[in-house]
Amino acid sequence: MWGLDASLTYFLGFEWNLALTYSHLGMTDFYNPITKNKDPINAPRHKGSMKLQYNPRRWPFTGSLNARYVGGFNWSSGIYYGDIKPYAIYDLHAGYQITENVKFNITLNLSLIHI
Repeated sequence: MWGLDASLTYFLGFEWNLALTYSHLGMTDFYNPITKNKDPINAPRHKGSMKLQYNPRRWPFTGSLNARYVGGFNWSSGIYYGDIKPYAIYDLHAGYQITENVKFNITLNLSLIHI
C-alpha cells in the first residue's frame, strides 16, 4: 500500500490563517488470500480539506469556515458491502468569549452527498 499526505498552513496575518490538506491512496483494493478475491481498502483514493480561521486579538469572538471533500469508494465488511458516494461537508464555526471561563460556540453544518 502506498499513498501521499500533504498539508499546508499559511498565516495570512496575526489574526487569519488558512490550512489545506490532501491525501491520495495509491490503491483501491487488495488480494485476500483467504477469500481468494480482491477486497476493497474501505478508504477513498482522494480526500482533502480547507480551513480559514479568524482569531482577532482585540475582540472576544472567533470564527472559521471549514470544507472537507471525500471521494467515493467501495466498502465491504463481512456480509455488508456497497459504494460510498463522494461527499463534501461544510462547517461554519463562531465563538464568543463571555468571561475568562465561559465561551459560547455555535456551529452550522452542510453536507452534500453524490457530488
